[in-house]
Amino acid sequence: MVEVIKVDRRKYPRSKYHVVGYEARQVFDMKISRVVMEYRAEIVEDAEGKRIHKYFEEQMGIPLSEGSVFNVNKDAHEFLEAFEGKTKEELIKSAVLHADETGMNKNGDRYWLRSASNSLWTHFFPHERRGTEAMDSIGILPQFRGILCHDHLKLYYTYTTCTHALCNAHHLRELEGVWEEDNKQRWAKETKALLEEINCAIKDAGGLLETHESEKYRQRYRAILQNAETECPPPDKTSRKGKGGRVKKDKSPESSGTITRV
Repeated sequence: MVEVIKVDRRKYPRSKYHVVGYEARQVFDMKISRVVMEYRAEIVEDAEGKRIHKYFEEQMGIPLSEGSVFNVNKDAHEFLEAFEGKTKEELIKSAVLHADETGMNKNGDRYWLRSASNSLWTHFFPHERRGTEAMDSIGILPQFRGILCHDHLKLYYTYTTCTHALCNAHHLRELEGVWEEDNKQRWAKETKALLEEINCAIKDAGGLLETHESEKYRQRYRAILQNAETECPPPDKTSRKGKGGRVKKDKSPESSGTITRV
């Protein structure tokens, strides 16, 4: 009879462990007949720590024991806990905050890596959910009161205590995609060129344009939007003749969500 005793891993530092063997002890219980009980205690191995150990040894020529990797990982976890709290505090009280997300693989599972940053501080956090549940659990956006710069992901607009600004890096990428897909959409090419010109002008002006200069750019921007509505009008919702479902999106500014009125 064999009974396996599993290791309690709850107090271990976060890592990827797997069983590599057992340490056996046998207990003899004398009854009417003799029964041999074998207790097996798991011997676990830190697979990630082993990879780190191998990297230091093979790539850098530094013999680093797995025990040292374990201790360094544990110390880093404890020291960075306070730093993470400080980072969140600084980001929450900043005037401008940039937020973004991207997919990632964590131990074979799909996760979303959330980022929040300003010019001095950056916070990354992986979460299995993409929606507001992840952002709320991180705790930065629910308390933020400044200008939040992000892509056009709708869930960001659920935070109403801040001012929203759309990221021009995302705009440029979307506009370039529209132009490359259909080079008849001149409004996309012109908008991209204008945004890049405005960016250079702001940098040359030290970060802020004079009122009359910004108004000139605003009028040019609106003129492009007006031409875009003629060049690529939004879909006619009345032409569906009672058909259900969503209206098919086209490449118009309104449908793509790429540019908006200012």
